[in-house]
Amino acid sequence: MRRLLTPLLFGALAMPALADDEPAGVFEVVAKVEKAIALLREDEKQALEALGDPDGDFVWKDTYVFVVDCEADRIVSDPAFPELVGGNIRQLVDFAGHPFGAELCHMASAPAGSWIESYWVPPGQDEPVRKLSYVRSVHGTSFQVGAGVYDYAMTQPRRYSEFGDGA
Repeated sequence: MRRLLTPLLFGALAMPALADDEPAGVFEVVAKVEKAIALLREDEKQALEALGDPDGDFVWKDTYVFVVDCEADRIVSDPAFPELVGGNIRQLVDFAGHPFGAELCHMASAPAGSWIESYWVPPGQDEPVRKLSYVRSVHGTSFQVGAGVYDYAMTQPRRYSEFGDGA
């Protein structure tokens, strides 16, 4: 299943509800995650301030960079959903009931990072849609950094009606 996700990442994603906005692309997401990792390595305190700023460089188009600490089981920074900060990452469940946080912690440990699928509400939207998040550990720290792209054409109910139970 995970091997099937990679080709899907490069397929065309439908436009978000706001026609003037273009959704973030996979290359932008990877670049922002890599930039965030570099900042965290340089100056952790300053980086976390920048990463948590809802009006900063790490919130763009329809997405954002988030930071978790899987060793401490906590969400460290989420500028789009600040109410999640401090919560237990391993207990985070997506809108389809999938244990997204535990999978994120597992997949982020891959040396080059990984892509994971979830159903999440994009910032400024009301309904959860398919989200593909690139996650990667920050070597030398306990942090994992991620950001994602949203597939507005694939809502959870549509996915399960077209593909059975999603297994």
